[in-house]
Amino acid sequence: MSEPRQKNQEETAKPLTVLFICTGNTCRSPMAEVIARDINEKTLHAPKCNFISAGLSVVTGDKAAEEAKLAVAETGLALGERPAQNLTEEMLQSADLVLTMSNAQRTLLLTRFPGYASKTFVLNRYVGVENTDIEDPYGQPLEIYRYTAIQLRDSLERLMDRLAAM
Repeated sequence: MSEPRQKNQEETAKPLTVLFICTGNTCRSPMAEVIARDINEKTLHAPKCNFISAGLSVVTGDKAAEEAKLAVAETGLALGERPAQNLTEEMLQSADLVLTMSNAQRTLLLTRFPGYASKTFVLNRYVGVENTDIEDPYGQPLEIYRYTAIQLRDSLERLMDRLAAM
């Protein structure tokens, strides 16, 4: 009878859970979620992660903005039809890393949930991008959403590099 095979560290490591936060969970954070998942699946050097998103001021029943869906669809990805979800303390507890789209969102999040400062960062500041805020494209033309998707992809590629170095 042979001994059970030892699992290597990669097989036993729990995936990191990364939580993206924006205002309404209809534009930036769901875009970040699907773009990050795509990059993570294609990046061999980064640890495998679970990505989720939520908003600080969600309107019940809202779904992803049509322009957000179009902007990510142009890159071969899909946002889907899930409803926007409000940030909960349970989400914060389960996340290993919480990334907001702006300084103001980080401040508001930590006002509501002060115990999570050690794992809550502004995405662009966390990855070393000079312009810290990713502006809200809500209500803007499709071209602005496309620009937001490009900004997010750049920042999220940097995020994978940073996670790989952990």
